Amino acid sequence: MTLGWQKPLASAALFTTVVTLLAVTEPWASPARAAPVRDVLLSFLPYLLTVAGMVLAVMFRHGREFNLLLFFLLLHLSLDHFVWSTPEEDPLIATLLPLFVPAVFLLNELMRERGVFSQYGLVRISLTGLLASLLILLMMVRPMGIIAALQVRFLPADLAPPGGLPEIAALFALATGLVVLYRCFRHTTCLQNSVLFAFVAAMLASVHTGSWVATNSWLITAEVLLIVGIIFDSWSLAWYDELTGLASRRALRQHLQQLGRRYAIAMVDIDHFKKINDRWGHDTGDQVLRMVAACLRRVPGSHAYRYGGEEFTLVFPGRDREEAQVAMETLRQQLESQPFRIRARRRPRRHRGDGRRPATRREKPALQITVSVGLVERTPRHQHVEDVVKAADRALYRAKRSGRNRVVTV
Repeated sequence: MTLGWQKPLASAALFTTVVTLLAVTEPWASPARAAPVRDVLLSFLPYLLTVAGMVLAVMFRHGREFNLLLFFLLLHLSLDHFVWSTPEEDPLIATLLPLFVPAVFLLNELMRERGVFSQYGLVRISLTGLLASLLILLMMVRPMGIIAALQVRFLPADLAPPGGLPEIAALFALATGLVVLYRCFRHTTCLQNSVLFAFVAAMLASVHTGSWVATNSWLITAEVLLIVGIIFDSWSLAWYDELTGLASRRALRQHLQQLGRRYAIAMVDIDHFKKINDRWGHDTGDQVLRMVAACLRRVPGSHAYRYGGEEFTLVFPGRDREEAQVAMETLRQQLESQPFRIRARRRPRRHRGDGRRPATRREKPALQITVSVGLVERTPRHQHVEDVVKAADRALYRAKRSGRNRVVTV
C-alpha cells in the first residue's frame, strides 16, 4: 500500500462513519423512545473526543487540528449551556452557527502550520478563541435584530439554499469548502482530506440545530474524522518515506518477518548518486530519487522499500531468482535508456510556434541514471531472511565493484 491510497481510505472512513451514525442515531431521535445510553454517550463523548484529540494534536504538533477541536469543545460547552438547556428551538443559533463554523475552518486553512504553542501558533489559537468568544457573547446577549440582518435574501428563489439556511452563510460555506477542497488537491494527504470531511460534518451539524441528537452526532463525526486523520498521518510518517512515497525500512522489517519459504530480495543502489548531489545539488538528487522510486514501484511481483539514502529494497514474495532477475534486468534497461532531464529553476512558459520551449542559457543537460542490483533468493545456504538480505547486500557491492549498471545474482 502506498500513500496514494490515503484519499480512498479517508473517503471510505467518512462513508462508513456517516452511515453508521445515521443508522444508530436515527432510531434514537424519536422523543417517545427513552434512550439513556444515547443521552450519556452524546453528553460525555464529545468532551472526551475533543480533549483526546487536542492532546494528540499537541503530541504530533498539528496546530490546525488543535484549533478546530478547541472550537468544537467551546461549541459543545456553549450549546449545552445556552441552547439545549431550553426546550424550544433557538433561531439565533440556527443563524449564527452556519456562519461561524466556516469562518473557523477558513481561518485555520489560510494560516500556515507552525505548531501549536509557537508564537505563530499562539496567534492562531487567539484568533480561534476570539471567534468562539464572539459566538458565546452573541448567545449571551441574544441580539435578535441580527437574525433579520443575516437572513437577508438576495438570490433568486430557485437558487435559495434549502432548510432555511441564510444565503450569506451558504455562500460563505461554499467559498470555504472550495478552499479546503483546493488544498486537498494540492496536498493529497489523509489529514487534509479528514479536514474536508470534518468541515462537511460540522456544516451538517450547524443546519440541524433543532435536534440535539443530530447536532451532537454530526459534531462527533467531525471530531472522529480529525482524530483519525491525525493518527493516520502520524502512522504514514512512521511507515512511509515522505520524499519517495515508498514504504520505509521499518515497514520492510515487518514484511520480512511475514515471508514464506519462497522469495527473492533485491538491493538496488543508484550509481554515482553522490556526484549528482555534488554537481547539481540536493534538489536534483531528490528528483532522481523520486523518479527511480516511481520506476521501482512499477516492477511486477515486487514490493518496493526505501532502505536508506540512495539504496532501495525490492521483495519478491513467491518468486524465484530467475523470475526476479528478468524483472530487475527490465528495470535496469529502462532506467539506462531513459535520460533524466534536469529542470532549470526558471524555464520560459511560452512555447514557440512548433510547440517546443525556446532554448535558455539556464537549460541543463540530461543525465543518464543507472542502478546496480544485488539479487538473492532463499536457498538452503541462505535460510534465514537476515542472511538473504546480507547476501543481497554483498551481491550489490560486487555489482558496483565490477563496473556498476548491472544485476549480480547469487
